[in-house]
Amino acid sequence: MTENNNSQNTRSVILERARELFLSLGYHKTTMRTIAESVNLSTGPLYFHFHNKAEVFFQICSEAFDCLIADIRRVAKNPGHDALRLREIYYSLGI
Repeated sequence: MTENNNSQNTRSVILERARELFLSLGYHKTTMRTIAESVNLSTGPLYFHFHNKAEVFFQICSEAFDCLIADIRRVAKNPGHDALRLREIYYSLGI
């Protein structure tokens, strides 16, 4: 069980650092090597967790969309006028 927790923790750290790299360097300039270096791993263990850069990016986007959908659903359940709920959704997006 501990090994599985360590693997999940490593995966979470990889995703967090990769997100920072994608935001600062952009998708094309971020490589699997730079992601590995940012979490003090060689590329081998990184490829154990993710097959390629696209999979890392997809997982980051997927988690972000899951959070976004959860926020929208939370606001949509609130009582009140539809226009007010739409405004709350808009403000929850931080736009």
